[in-house]
Amino acid sequence: MSRQISEAPPPDRKPSRAGRNSCDFVDVDKVFRRMKLQPDAVFLDLGCGLGGYSFIAARQLWPQGRVLAMDKWAQGINSINNQLEQQVERNIAAFCVDIAKQIPLPNNSVDVCLMAFVAHHLVAAKTIDKVLNHLNSVLRPGAKVHFIEFKKTPPPPGPPLSIRLSASQLRQWLPEQHFTLVETTDIEPHIYMQTFTYNKESTTNDLPQMIYNK
Repeated sequence: MSRQISEAPPPDRKPSRAGRNSCDFVDVDKVFRRMKLQPDAVFLDLGCGLGGYSFIAARQLWPQGRVLAMDKWAQGINSINNQLEQQVERNIAAFCVDIAKQIPLPNNSVDVCLMAFVAHHLVAAKTIDKVLNHLNSVLRPGAKVHFIEFKKTPPPPGPPLSIRLSASQLRQWLPEQHFTLVETTDIEPHIYMQTFTYNKESTTNDLPQMIYNK
């Protein structure tokens, strides 16, 4: 059954990473080479911030693929929508959503999900299990889920060591019956990307095109 997108309430505070684009200190070419996006993929950027990865994915997927960007930071979503007015590629839809409460997409509609420097925030907030439960519904069987995180080595750069997730810690949060580890890749000396394949069986539900026509 498909879900309707609802407007998220304004966040109670500005996210700690707000205003910074992690694409500025990550080898994004390497990230997207490892992702190997198919031209007609539906790409979900959870905790998208200012949308750096979303815009790169949109350029790679234009004109067949689609990008869905979600964050509860309204200013970041507004920035993405303002940038879209200057873009040739209009295959992005950005939504202000608290992903701990909902991922308002149809079932089995997403081919690729990226969470860049998001998982450690979710673990610290004790909401990662809720987000993964929502994600279970919207991923297609065989979908790829990519996490980018700082290694658990002394800063700088990155958040305090106490809230970082090592690759082994991150893996423990992904239920083996649903997620199979594909690879863990060094993106930078202090940053890794971990990729999983989603295994759950499908229930048919096509993603309506109207979701992109804002």
